[in-house]
Amino acid sequence: MKALVLDRRGKDGLSVRNFPTPERPPGNALIRVRAAALNHVDLYIRDAGKGITHPMPMVLGVDAAGEVVEADADSGLTPGQRVLAFPSEFCGRCDYCLAGQQPYCRNISIIGEQRHGGFAEYLSMKAHNFVPIPDDLSWHEAAALPAVRPTADRMRGKPLTDRNIALHDPHMGRTSSSNAKRHVPAALLIPFVPLVDRPAFV
Repeated sequence: MKALVLDRRGKDGLSVRNFPTPERPPGNALIRVRAAALNHVDLYIRDAGKGITHPMPMVLGVDAAGEVVEADADSGLTPGQRVLAFPSEFCGRCDYCLAGQQPYCRNISIIGEQRHGGFAEYLSMKAHNFVPIPDDLSWHEAAALPAVRPTADRMRGKPLTDRNIALHDPHMGRTSSSNAKRHVPAALLIPFVPLVDRPAFV
């Protein structure tokens, strides 16, 4: 598959090249990535990555959305289904996970940080990390959402709950805020402005 791969720190350490397609072990689902958003953490991993342990070469990309290619029969996912990728995999066993504070998981694994991410043609994660999205949510809108809700919740000093947070992006022709009114109950709209154009990243 084609992927944006970081071989060494810095802008010159990035290249779009062939990279092995991820495997799909039992319990995982494999998606074909249709859109990926640029998160500021992608720039941090590219240039510094201090405090984050990960191998190189590594596929970057924290936020992604796509369609299911393969999944276990009992996963609740079906081939062709539209999903976004929740970027953090939690262990479910540590003291933080058991206390409902999964973002502090002692064994957390985040795509594009500790493991291969979404700047690629395919992405494999635990099936429950893939969240179905409605047909009238565009790929670009869906890819902009995954890391926003948990980040905003933690900034507000609140644990993850059923309160939903959606983005309003003034640069989108049809904003995700309009979709939020139809699909996300009690949505909290947060202004979102892209930090950097993708060509400057690559």
